Amino acid sequence: MKTEKEKYDNWEHVIEYWHGEEDVDVKKHSDPQFQFAERLADIKPDVEVLKHVTSTNIAWQQLSSKMGSYQLLQLWFKYAAIVIVSLLVGASIVWLRPNEENLVYNYLEVPFGQTAKITLSDSTQVWLNSGTTLRYPGVFSKSERTVHVKGEAYFDVTENKQQPFYVKTKRMNVQVMGTSFNVTDFDNELNAELVLVEGQVNLLTASGKKVSELSPNERLVVSKKKIVKSNIDASKYNAWREGKLQFSGETLGEIAPKLERWYNVEIRFKDEELRKVVLSGTFLRYKPFGQVLEALSLLGHVKYKIEVNIDEKDIVTIYK
Repeated sequence: MKTEKEKYDNWEHVIEYWHGEEDVDVKKHSDPQFQFAERLADIKPDVEVLKHVTSTNIAWQQLSSKMGSYQLLQLWFKYAAIVIVSLLVGASIVWLRPNEENLVYNYLEVPFGQTAKITLSDSTQVWLNSGTTLRYPGVFSKSERTVHVKGEAYFDVTENKQQPFYVKTKRMNVQVMGTSFNVTDFDNELNAELVLVEGQVNLLTASGKKVSELSPNERLVVSKKKIVKSNIDASKYNAWREGKLQFSGETLGEIAPKLERWYNVEIRFKDEELRKVVLSGTFLRYKPFGQVLEALSLLGHVKYKIEVNIDEKDIVTIYK
């Protein structure tokens, strides 16, 4: 039999499923939360209409009229529906758990071509790179501090041994001890990475088991098959906070996604072999993109052409 915590933890997966962060087949789950989500999936178009409803009471009335016999489910299904409606209405989610603190989770999404900085409730500072999403509570719980990152972020964490800090990404679970570090985990990239500037961090399994420990100027690269630790110059990996993009022995294939996010463009390669061209250099973010392409052209001995689009991203084609 499931504990109350296990039962209510399922709501996190259900809501992430609705937000597009969780790839889950709700039909395979016997838990009542997922059965509820399956029913909601059938009426998702109707729920989408509720984006502009600012009252959760009104939203529930409209939603329940679409749910038929599901109106007779337990009262906490109502609360769950309000949570999901809240997800659609705004950027905050209220997690309603019995015997626990109510946490209001906020979403901060940084568009391509921009960066952002935020100070959390414990005075921890977070810098977010282009195309990054941060999910964090408005006020942390008394027992721990947990945030979720999709993309790239630099953390300067306020130390509090009684309230451990965790950063979770799709492929990493990072335990932090009053530390400055950079974490990168984009869905469209093969590897995730963790770079420590100062302090100490531990890489944990999803269940909390320690996998590896990092010291300053060390880097962990996490892939599907292995985890590789190496010594690096950490300053290179957080230079983006100062508007610099530094490369040292990286391929055009590794550089291209970073430029795509920084300049909100799409980069294509006419010949896939060009992805293997190795470059080193430093580019300033606020320089015109044309100057950056010229520098890449000279350093990599390649050519490029730009297709300008009015309503969509410009397309840059790299060729020999």
